[in-house]
Amino acid sequence: MNRLGFACIALSFFPATLAAQVPPNAKVFKDLTARFQPGAEQVRVVFYTYQPKQQGIGVVLLSGSGKLLGKADDLDANTVDPATGVYDVGAGVPDIILASGVGAKTHDVKIFSFQDSELKEIFNWSGWHFEVVRLRGQPVIAVTDTDYSTLPKLYTWKGGQFVEASQDFPEFFDKAVKDQQDTIARTGLPLTSYVQACDLAAKALVYSKKYPDALNLCQQALKVVESSPGVLPNETNAGPDQFAGERREAAANIQDTLNAVTTAQREGAANLRR
Repeated sequence: MNRLGFACIALSFFPATLAAQVPPNAKVFKDLTARFQPGAEQVRVVFYTYQPKQQGIGVVLLSGSGKLLGKADDLDANTVDPATGVYDVGAGVPDIILASGVGAKTHDVKIFSFQDSELKEIFNWSGWHFEVVRLRGQPVIAVTDTDYSTLPKLYTWKGGQFVEASQDFPEFFDKAVKDQQDTIARTGLPLTSYVQACDLAAKALVYSKKYPDALNLCQQALKVVESSPGVLPNETNAGPDQFAGERREAAANIQDTLNAVTTAQREGAANLRR
């Protein structure tokens, strides 16, 4: 086992064609076969990492005879994301996911198709969390840009490309709404926490066109920031005047969200636009 926790196969066990295409200290952590088109030849898909002298992960595609069909890598990787592998992520045929950690909280993800003997990048993303989930019986990419103050974004394959489709799966955000409701019900948080809770919950509720719920939740948040004695200033050492100013600013931000929800309701929109 290597330090990434994957069983390794030394480079000496690679076929000669593969050994010529990967770094000399490469270690295999996944060795798969896939059929990328109905009736087509099976293709060998080998994922490798080359550490400790070099960072990075890569993938090579080989024909049954050992011919190199394609190659890609991420030289900045220092860990392997569990999502790395071969999956159908929406196009009806397998695609290749090369996912890696490049820092304490950052992941790089590249998705490749292999069609007409060409390895082509069709998705590229960097952020905090990535996964492929199944919603309503279809694969959906879920990405979260940061670990705070943001909702996941959902992507599906449409018209030959991945497009954001968060509004198509509002049920995915039920937990996020519940988390923000819990935040608004709590005391002892900075004002910005209630502003963010209103904003995130409103976005998620508008996906499902639950405008009254969004308005009600943000009205609760507005009351908290305007008059609740249990909230904290954003600045630790804020005096009374500064705290009062922070309350007014928080209330104005929540009112902006309320106005946006009202506009979305009037237009029948499933996205909250500012």
